Amino acid sequence: MFMLALAKRLRAQDRAVREARWDRQAEVLGSEIEGRTLGIIGLGHSGRELARLVAPFSMRVLAFSPHAEAARTEAIGVRLTSLEELLRESDFVSLHCRLSEETRRLLSAERFAQMKPSAFLVNVARGELIDEAALVEALSDGRIAGAGLDVFEHEPLPAGHPLTLLETVILAPHW
Repeated sequence: MFMLALAKRLRAQDRAVREARWDRQAEVLGSEIEGRTLGIIGLGHSGRELARLVAPFSMRVLAFSPHAEAARTEAIGVRLTSLEELLRESDFVSLHCRLSEETRRLLSAERFAQMKPSAFLVNVARGELIDEAALVEALSDGRIAGAGLDVFEHEPLPAGHPLTLLETVILAPHW
């Protein structure tokens, strides 16, 4: 859902309709996800399920998952790669790994700098996997295109949090 909403620029389209700005239709059109590259970080149950769900979109699926078996991932159409390659090549980066001392703030300013400026980030795993201040900065500076977030470093997300002010972010309450 997050990938489709981000790619199609659903928030901007919704705003254009609510403001009776149909003249902005071409400007807020967005793009398709078909044929794009998805990078999945963590190929446990939810990561594998995402790979299954995107199959109809003919996406190229990369994964960084240190404990995954290559033969098993290839069987579901996923290619294992390094985190650096995944970040560099993906149009969508989706987090599905567990929180541990090794993964806490896995996505930092340095990691966001490795992503394409047109890339979107999705986090449905744990908020602490991301350095939120670095994410806000990357989004504000246009270093990445947007984010769909279902989890946060501190929940519930405080009123007035910088993520709530960014137009390129879609937020959900940890569902």
